[in-house]
Amino acid sequence: DSKSERSAVLAITDDTNYAVTALNAYWEFENENPKRFDPLIILQASSLARLPLESYNVDLVIYISRSVEFPFDELYAEIFRVLVPGGSLVVYGLQSGTKEADMAMSAIEHKLLLAGFLDGKRFHLKSVAQSFG
Repeated sequence: DSKSERSAVLAITDDTNYAVTALNAYWEFENENPKRFDPLIILQASSLARLPLESYNVDLVIYISRSVEFPFDELYAEIFRVLVPGGSLVVYGLQSGTKEADMAMSAIEHKLLLAGFLDGKRFHLKSVAQSFG
């Protein structure tokens, strides 16, 4: 039973406190048991040339940013490298509703669609989150 197996989850963030809040909100929204996941939280990922994981090693990547300046462009190739086929990517941010944030999210959505994420959906958790999987 795949639900009884532990799944790897990678959280990439610019704010540790926000990462825990976002992970908890995601578990609640998806009605997931957090105990079935092995979480890895990476801070300051923008300074890494390569994520410290093997390819196709992560079932769920949660990209968490409080700022529209957080460098998704530099990280998305690495995110796709570590994500297993059929895995999910959640983009979670606070600044929804501003023109700058909406433009940044539209650009990310476009890149995800080009990368083959065809099952996109937007949903709101306490602030805002966008999920593709």
